[in-house]
Amino acid sequence: VSLALFGAFITRVSVAMPADEALAVEGVNLLTPMVFATVLFGAMIPYWFSALTMRSVGEAANEMVKEIARQWSDIPGLKDSATMSLSERHEHVKAGGTLRKPDYERCIAISTQASLREMVAPGVLVIATPIVVGFLFGVQSVAGLLTGAIVSSVQLAISMSN
Repeated sequence: VSLALFGAFITRVSVAMPADEALAVEGVNLLTPMVFATVLFGAMIPYWFSALTMRSVGEAANEMVKEIARQWSDIPGLKDSATMSLSERHEHVKAGGTLRKPDYERCIAISTQASLREMVAPGVLVIATPIVVGFLFGVQSVAGLLTGAIVSSVQLAISMSN
């Protein structure tokens, strides 16, 4: 898919350029200093994105752990209800006791809010980087950036899947 998107980028940019300067005709020379530099920078983007998302997951998990600890200490009877087996719970209710349940809605709210809040930076990174590089350094540099990102993303995907 990423190679198809890269091909679509080259085709679309070539249509908007003068015919003699089109990337589809001229190609992208990876040995020019600016393109080579953006290939290296593009190769770092997937790792940067992964680091940001891992940090975000860690922070969201920390918030969840704090909420669970708060519920364990603030909701009376929650520890007793949670440690009962299914048969013990049945007997407890049959004897007229009540089971205490955690505040699931609060945990879901923490998870949802954290996911929305924490994914802003990675989202801005992947959307803004090609735009900024394009405005500052031109179309050839964006092609280098995308090339580096595609190549390193494949390796990163293989590494992270195992």
